[in-house]
Amino acid sequence: MDKMNELIEKYFRAETSLSEENELKHYFLAGKVLPEHEPYRAIFEAFDEELHETVESSSKKKIQFQHYTKRFWIQTISISGIAATLLLAFWFMWSQQNNDFAIMRGKRINNAEYAQQYARAKFEKVNEALAKSIEPMESIKKVREGIKPVQKINETRELMKEIKNKLQY
Repeated sequence: MDKMNELIEKYFRAETSLSEENELKHYFLAGKVLPEHEPYRAIFEAFDEELHETVESSSKKKIQFQHYTKRFWIQTISISGIAATLLLAFWFMWSQQNNDFAIMRGKRINNAEYAQQYARAKFEKVNEALAKSIEPMESIKKVREGIKPVQKINETRELMKEIKNKLQY
């Protein structure tokens, strides 16, 4: 067992070869360890466990994280699209059921024919008012058409002055 004491001391001074380190590992993993070497057993068992562990590379973890976030966003967008579709469907169904009414003088009227007749009468009154307000515009249009010959006389007078000025030179 003196040999094991020497190997342990060499090991902690970092002077052991690979074969000596393997010998130490086998000694501690065999289970027949002297009580004085018991504190060192945990170190060599940890080294053995490290051999059996697989290390995931950071790129693999990154890919898994990216896959997770991509899946999260796809699910989020899908769920929100479904919710928006359902909201639109409910709104459309509700608006179809409740559009056969009118409000006149602050009261709701459900008779569609009466509401249409009432609206038609109001539109006719608006049309009459617009027609009356357009009448002065039509008279202005007639006046403009009557002024056109007078404007031609002024244009002709200007042309004659130009010709006279050119003849004098």
